[in-house]
Amino acid sequence: MTKAHTQAVTCGYRPGAIGKVAQLHGTDYAEYRGLGSQFEAQVVTELGKFCSRFELGQDGF
Repeated sequence: MTKAHTQAVTCGYRPGAIGKVAQLHGTDYAEYRGLGSQFEAQVVTELGKFCSRFELGQDGF
């Protein structure tokens, strides 16, 4: 028997969101494009910049 996964869509920043996005990008792009730590570091850098100026209602995250 398989376990059902439940997903929820939320708006705005949530604690851990930056790390989760980096993890998803890192694992997917490593598998499908062969990219490694430099790519993942770039994702974290750019996402961190974006989140530091994020405005709910104006930006999508």
